[in-house]
Amino acid sequence: MFTDQDPAMAKALAEVMPETQHGLCTWHLMQNGIKRCANLMKKGNNFMAEFKKCMYDYDQEEKFEAAWSKLVSEFNVSENNWVKSMYPLKKKWAACHMKKAFTLGMRSTQLSESLNSDFKAFSA
Repeated sequence: MFTDQDPAMAKALAEVMPETQHGLCTWHLMQNGIKRCANLMKKGNNFMAEFKKCMYDYDQEEKFEAAWSKLVSEFNVSENNWVKSMYPLKKKWAACHMKKAFTLGMRSTQLSESLNSDFKAFSA
């Protein structure tokens, strides 16, 4: 099950569905990263592109760890609060940790949000 990092949802999932793997929506992660790392984006670098690679491109933990270390050092973000908060959550978003979850290739909540939007428009 994917969520947008809502702590209440994470707690509820752990309590009500403890066997369910909780993944974080990659679309929301990217949006939060853009907001929380805006200073990096202004410099015209490719921080978010490299973060995206960490999300999707490494299906082996060793390769992910090497890429993450490079990301943190190359962009000097070891003290960035958002980056620091993302690493402990890696089991919920990094491909190497999500590969055993049955997701049918989905990594975001966009389908459900789209359906919710359609339903709201229909019922209005």
